[in-house]
Amino acid sequence: MDALVDDLRGLAEVVVMPTSDVSWAFSSVMPPLTQVYGGASRVYPVDHDWVSAPRTAPLRFAYSVRERDRVTDQILSDAMAAAVSAGLYTPRASVASRPAVDGTVVGLFGSRAMVRLDDGSMATLWEELSGFDVPLERLVRNGQRVRGRIDPATRRLDLEPPDECVPASTRPRYRAGVAVLAEVAAVDDAALTLRLQPGTEVVTTAGSVTANELDRLTALFTVGDVVVARVTDSEPVIQLSLLDVDDDEATMQAPALLDGGPPWLVAPAAPQLSAPADDALPSPAPDAALGFPPAESVDAELQSEAGPVPQAPSAPGGPTPRDVRAGIAVRPAVRAPDEPVPAPSPADRGAVRDLSLALSAEQSRSAELRRRLDLALGASHELTELRRHAEHLERELDSVEASLRAFREKYRRTDVRRQQLERAAKATTGSTDIDDSDPREWFGDPVDALRLSVTQAWARRVPAGEKPRWPLGDWKVGDRFADSLDNLGPVSWRKLAEVVADVVVADPARLSALENHELRVTESGGAPAVARKDGAVCYRVALQRNSPSARRLHYWRRGDLVELSRVVLHDDTAP
Repeated sequence: MDALVDDLRGLAEVVVMPTSDVSWAFSSVMPPLTQVYGGASRVYPVDHDWVSAPRTAPLRFAYSVRERDRVTDQILSDAMAAAVSAGLYTPRASVASRPAVDGTVVGLFGSRAMVRLDDGSMATLWEELSGFDVPLERLVRNGQRVRGRIDPATRRLDLEPPDECVPASTRPRYRAGVAVLAEVAAVDDAALTLRLQPGTEVVTTAGSVTANELDRLTALFTVGDVVVARVTDSEPVIQLSLLDVDDDEATMQAPALLDGGPPWLVAPAAPQLSAPADDALPSPAPDAALGFPPAESVDAELQSEAGPVPQAPSAPGGPTPRDVRAGIAVRPAVRAPDEPVPAPSPADRGAVRDLSLALSAEQSRSAELRRRLDLALGASHELTELRRHAEHLERELDSVEASLRAFREKYRRTDVRRQQLERAAKATTGSTDIDDSDPREWFGDPVDALRLSVTQAWARRVPAGEKPRWPLGDWKVGDRFADSLDNLGPVSWRKLAEVVADVVVADPARLSALENHELRVTESGGAPAVARKDGAVCYRVALQRNSPSARRLHYWRRGDLVELSRVVLHDDTAP
């Protein structure tokens, strides 16, 4: 609570409510599924969207003390995001009285980053207050230099506006034919809104997303998904397509949002279906871990309220009975065996009657308290079981959502593969469309077949309006190239032709997507490039990625002339 109060001062009102008649009264007047009680926490934004959509104000619950820090961070994140959304905190409007500072990121901890300022002091960068709607790990990285304004009281660092941080020279230019990474910003059954970078969004219709008319985009994508798309046109506006994008497509690196930062998007990993959640419920948590006193203490508390529990009269020679009302010990007098029993006086009979009535009253009160104790303990155990069940359902929901994302990604990849197989089937049944076929059977020399395929790839991938700017220049093959084609493995002939076309055209954006770089004489980053006596330099591009023994293409470049050297495996670094 101290952390919440300190970090949210001036941004959010923190209310602590006991689980009691107060929480019952609160729950009775709140809309369904928006209540909070029993150790849970929830942030209520200023707007009222959460009334009809409770999941926009998620319930945060710690099932044990071990989860306290995690839940505290979640609540801080929820509250900060709500404050920014409500305009209560605007990082871009940092007052001039806050000094401008420079520093270096020295650590990332979830949604927080520690920054060592140049004066040696420390500051904290908050994901929710960064001014960018992206996870912090996609904004900054260790060792990165940042600039902003420091709040001396909280030591929070507000970054400078992005227009002042990102040089215009680093902003990418998207050219037709290049594969790029994009984030799904919005989705409905008619179109996807894809974000190439904050401020650059492209609406892509369903026909450019899937070839199956029965597909529903809302069933295939969710906001936040990262997809690979191809730029089909860049002038006058960018257009994207998700059709015919290979699984191992080389993509143009996403831009960094801050100078020196990481790419703001990374390629999606191959789908991994998660194992089903364990049906076994977790072991019950101790009452104390859930915020309940132990059963013994509840018993003792109720007994304290009721007073000592009356004891039944004992057998002769056993413990003496007690007057439960006055707490005075009552001990019978000792008499001789032959002594006559005196008749009780009226006063004695009255005292016995009063004592009997008092004992009966105390026994009734004790029974009522015992009943209340049983109800309280029963409710405590029932709530413990409900919390165990809620924890199990929460884990199960996370597993189902992860599996759903994996199935969506797997379906999209399978659909791309289906399109490829359909084109191959058309080619084998005599179709006149030869763009996707392998023409090696039509030529005695595979190099001649490659020349045809490269020309087709260039014609297909470079728009008509850009062909004068990006012509297919001269290229040739080295003595060892034809033999190295045996190393293609799973790389398709079409993919080889497309990569060669991109190498010959030498469009920097396309080469960047292929991980094009000079081949160096050693693995050291400062080592000189491999060069021939005629001045040609050896380069290396990716034919395949994210797979064992990924294929690479080595080629020589001297001026505008390209000479293909060899198709090699990833670990083969000879020219």
